[in-house]
Amino acid sequence: MGIRKRKIKADFIEDIIGTEPLSGTHDIRKQTAKVLEKDRAVREWKHQQILKKFKIQEEEALKELKKKEDLVLMNRRVEYLLYHLCEPKAFEYLNWLRNNNPKLLHMILYCIIPKKDMENLENYCARIFYLLKEGKKPPEKIKMDYIVRLMRAITGTKAKIEVERDGKRTEVSEVWKNNQEK
Repeated sequence: MGIRKRKIKADFIEDIIGTEPLSGTHDIRKQTAKVLEKDRAVREWKHQQILKKFKIQEEEALKELKKKEDLVLMNRRVEYLLYHLCEPKAFEYLNWLRNNNPKLLHMILYCIIPKKDMENLENYCARIFYLLKEGKKPPEKIKMDYIVRLMRAITGTKAKIEVERDGKRTEVSEVWKNNQEK
């Protein structure tokens, strides 16, 4: 909707009597009218710029909201998949990781569900729902050992067996070396 433009003409006594050109105010009123018209045009332009700015901000906010909604929906689907594809202990461990080390959790999830498959999460969820509806179970469950091996591979840590003697913790390999030297 556009704003109606209308010119406001003030009736002065000179206009009514007809002595306007003789009084000298005619030229001044013309100049004032031009200045007022330019001022109105500038205010209108600024108003249009502000409206454009608000529209752009509103569109960006809507896009950001849609991204957040998509992210929440994707997280729900991932959690649904993991709940049905992991053993209970493994699922509990992944939830623990979600609270304590989210970066490691994301790396593990990308190993379990590659990026190209993230786009098809809806299809995977539908397939699991269909299997459960038919009374079947997914073929294999992801075991805790697999998740621990993934975590160790990602972090670069190796398994250690430690023994505690006299309040000191030492690796088994060091204990064996000490025993062989004696």
